[in-house]
Amino acid sequence: MVTFFIPVHFLLNNTNNLRMKLFLLIAALLTGVVTSFGYPENPSLEVIEKYNRNLENSLKLPTDFAGHFIVDESSVEMLKGKTIYHVELIYTRYKSSPDFDQDALNNRRISQLKSKLPQVVSDNPTWSFVEQTGAVTKQTAQTYYHGFVIHYSDKMDYQTTSKYFEEFSKPFTTYEIDNSQKQDLKYTSGTVIHIEPNSVTYANGKPVNGNYDLEYREFRNPAEIALSGIPMTIHENGEELHFSSVGMYEIKAYQNGEELF
Repeated sequence: MVTFFIPVHFLLNNTNNLRMKLFLLIAALLTGVVTSFGYPENPSLEVIEKYNRNLENSLKLPTDFAGHFIVDESSVEMLKGKTIYHVELIYTRYKSSPDFDQDALNNRRISQLKSKLPQVVSDNPTWSFVEQTGAVTKQTAQTYYHGFVIHYSDKMDYQTTSKYFEEFSKPFTTYEIDNSQKQDLKYTSGTVIHIEPNSVTYANGKPVNGNYDLEYREFRNPAEIALSGIPMTIHENGEELHFSSVGMYEIKAYQNGEELF
């Protein structure tokens, strides 16, 4: 177990190269170059009562309850020129038979999706499984949504993708900070943020006058990271790298609506 301690005051003082809006891996594993994409490895699991999201730039590909599906060719055409950045597979926990194998069905559905929509391979999106728990009878389960939801965009950056996850992403905790004072902020998880005096500046590099709002949140499991909208792939020297993280945080600051550094 390796623990990294990154003092926040160091990051805030390096204003030439670092913005407050950062994502930092506090304990990460680099899994290496992705050369193939089969059944998604360790997809995040979200457990909810019922799926009822209708997000912008999202395409639903429904299935029958406990059945397969056919991808309509018009859906494939719609995604041409777009980037798929996240795929949700939605199913219900309810089983009409105790011997029913949900994992096997999920595997068959993913295989069919890959064959009909190769972009879910080539775009290397993140994946999450969404298990619905509200149905307790077959009749009720048949009224729930089952299938895939494809989230896509014209471009892949955090600002673009995160807005589509705002509905179910982890909220920020906001602190009011006096920029002239040294302060230690305690987050609900036990994290302590150390802030040195005058460590936050305006865009011109001058220290902020008076108080400002600091926003902070942590992602502590794969589901929270996947639903944050944070891209987990980078391209370097012609290679695509995929990161797997056991913890990330986002920190940013504003004064009267102006983003600070």
